[in-house]
Amino acid sequence: MKKKIALLLGAALVAQAVMAMSASAAHKSSSDVNVRLNSSLLGKIVEPISGTGTTTYNLQEGVHSLLGDTTGLELDYFYVNLYVNDQHVIAVDPPLPMY
Repeated sequence: MKKKIALLLGAALVAQAVMAMSASAAHKSSSDVNVRLNSSLLGKIVEPISGTGTTTYNLQEGVHSLLGDTTGLELDYFYVNLYVNDQHVIAVDPPLPMY
């Protein structure tokens, strides 16, 4: 009986590993939302920091890669990008409900 349970659990672990390796997630850039704020007044009030958009994008891509590598969980995702006076300020991956 113990051998059957161990064999069943082993088969389940192998099946889960195979399914995790075959899963793939992709950044769906066609679904990205770009918000652009252009104003001479806005540029005087808030001075965007150069490189923050790229930094936040790379940080979240690293998180996606880490989660995919450690858990095998892969989901498609997109970003909401904020531009102020044509300067990329932030990239946000909004949470999606899991069904």
